[in-house]
Amino acid sequence: MREKLEKDDVYEELKNIIGLAAANSLVDYYSGSVLYIPQNITIKKKHGQIREEFKKGASYRELARRYEFTERHIRNITKERQEKIYEGRQLDLIPNQNLKIELKY
Repeated sequence: MREKLEKDDVYEELKNIIGLAAANSLVDYYSGSVLYIPQNITIKKKHGQIREEFKKGASYRELARRYEFTERHIRNITKERQEKIYEGRQLDLIPNQNLKIELKY
């Protein structure tokens, strides 16, 4: 794990890694913000791992600690998957116009 750097050290290291112009662009655009840069694992893969662990019973809190996300972010990740599972199961409020319903009394 990298040691904690002071603000000026972070800027210097950023300049060395991505170049002066790119570092200045990042500072201009994200100045004052907290910027999360994921590790070498791709986001889709990490989200997939989170969903799998959630399906196996891991709690939001447990996953948030393990993956260094907030519980809200973990809920959003697992919610995305749950919405895809239920997609297409919900009935439309307005039926298809071509659908003919015959009522018999």
